[in-house]
Amino acid sequence: MKKSIIIICLLFISIQIANAQLMDSPFPMFQHDMRHTGQSPYTSECGNKPTGFLEVGGELWSSPVLDSSGTVYIGSHNKKISAIDSKNRTQWTFSAKSPITTSPAISANGSIYFGTMEKHLYALSNKGEKMWTFKTKGEIHSSPAIGDDGSIYFGDFDGRVYALGSNRILKWNYKTDGPILSSSPAIGKAGVIYIGSRDTYLYAINPDGTLKWRFKTDGKIDSSPSVDKKENIYFGSYDGNIYSINKEGKLNWKFSTGQYVNSTPVIGKDKTIYCASKSGIVYALTKKGKEKWNFDSGDSITASLIIDKKGTIFFGTWKGFIFSLKSNGTLNWKFDMGSPVLSAPVIAADGKMFISCVDSRLYIF
Repeated sequence: MKKSIIIICLLFISIQIANAQLMDSPFPMFQHDMRHTGQSPYTSECGNKPTGFLEVGGELWSSPVLDSSGTVYIGSHNKKISAIDSKNRTQWTFSAKSPITTSPAISANGSIYFGTMEKHLYALSNKGEKMWTFKTKGEIHSSPAIGDDGSIYFGDFDGRVYALGSNRILKWNYKTDGPILSSSPAIGKAGVIYIGSRDTYLYAINPDGTLKWRFKTDGKIDSSPSVDKKENIYFGSYDGNIYSINKEGKLNWKFSTGQYVNSTPVIGKDKTIYCASKSGIVYALTKKGKEKWNFDSGDSITASLIIDKKGTIFFGTWKGFIFSLKSNGTLNWKFDMGSPVLSAPVIAADGKMFISCVDSRLYIF
């Protein structure tokens, strides 16, 4: 009898954890997955101009995300988060108390997590109903990530990294020595959390909230790190470098771009690292940090890139251009949106691409 009760309890716990994990969907969080690879499992079928747009309202700074049904979620400066279904119909909107600059993260049971400038992390149901909020010390511009155990990780402008359970309970917080702005946590093997701070350090934090190591650069870090399968970590800094660090916190290499790097490095299937700097140049680097090619967009880039299944690269610029590049760095096409693009695109299972723009519209390609 006792054995049966133990088995039932273990099954219940396993189901609870599974429901709290990251959703298996086309693009459930910022830069697609816990490692921030930026790799879409789908091929974009988009042409060189939008097929339509949705008027969301308010400036759109954050990247959209997609659930398993094809519903798009996007937060706005109008203090609202919107759910738009695969037929481009607004299913619901939820009003927070301040602008939303973070990308949501979606759990397997459809719960939606996002942060706001009024120092709260929100948890909503897939119907747009508030489940709970968690008060932080500082504004939240760091997009949340969901770990394998269902923990929700994010940073705030007070310099703290938080780990919450899906039930809102604080597991721990770790205080860095400077504000955390847009750097979103990446999660590597064994649940190690990687995040940048404006104190010039990249942090590796153990799942129990203790410091594993930190790595110093010569500039603020707003770039979100990405992690490859061998646990090498890639990120940019205001010192103008793209860095590769090994799992022990030692430098593999750094590559100078000449201007600050806010963009998240994207990891290709062939291990090529793609990243952009504010100079407007997109770089393709080997796993050893050697330049394969570069592409000059002629404009500033602070948003992150994504790549589709075929290796096509997509990104936006400050003057409002959307670019599509072949994997060899040559131009497929570009389109003038007319307003700054501060977010990364996402690709749906049917090949549609969505990208948000400061002009308050979510564009469909």
